[in-house]
Amino acid sequence: MELEDHWGAVHHIRHQTKPPPRLQEETVDWPQFIAKASKDVFSNWKKVHHYWHEGPLWNALALFITFNAVCFGLLIFSGHIGATPNAQRTFEKVSTLNKVH
Repeated sequence: MELEDHWGAVHHIRHQTKPPPRLQEETVDWPQFIAKASKDVFSNWKKVHHYWHEGPLWNALALFITFNAVCFGLLIFSGHIGATPNAQRTFEKVSTLNKVH
């Protein structure tokens, strides 16, 4: 009797259970996923808060702000912010001394 129960369990496992689900074949496109999620959040926020309008004056203001933000970013990464003129002269003197000796 015990042997019949085991064979019944084996038969059930082999023939009546579902196979495990396959792994997801597509990889998640994270930048696209984040862009969709942030677009939904921003569009919901924009429906409530109306700070920006349409028109030529607003477009000119947007262009001005964007241009200044890009120029400021270039200035940050150029290394000119925080560098004093004396530091530059000192660097030039040290580099010329190293060339001489």
